[in-house]
Amino acid sequence: MLEDSMNLSVALELLACEFVANRTPTLEEPFCRSRFDSWSCWPDTPAGHTANHSCPEFVVGFDPTRFAFHKCEEDGTWFVHPESNHTWANYTQCVNSEDYTFRINVILIYTIGYSVSLLALLASLFILHISSP
Repeated sequence: MLEDSMNLSVALELLACEFVANRTPTLEEPFCRSRFDSWSCWPDTPAGHTANHSCPEFVVGFDPTRFAFHKCEEDGTWFVHPESNHTWANYTQCVNSEDYTFRINVILIYTIGYSVSLLALLASLFILHISSP
């Protein structure tokens, strides 16, 4: 159900972005054309400016009240990350660090719990095995 909702959100964002991309630009050259990065639709942005967009709601751990950023370079091209050599929007501010820490702690607790449970099961099977005639 969550995955269907996520796919629908992405599809709607893509449709909205295609609508925006197909209209006549209102900005003077140079500017970065609108683009869809699989999560968000970035609007036409003047060269040398940074666009912001609310963080996607469908990404677990993201806070939709925060903002992601996408830099339009002076030459009218979107920022390209030096390590990946691909256009890159900065979603790092979207992560709710308190929620992230909480989720890591929950994962740690259930990993320890399952490990203890598995050890208890193995111990009980061993005891049953050695006590059977």
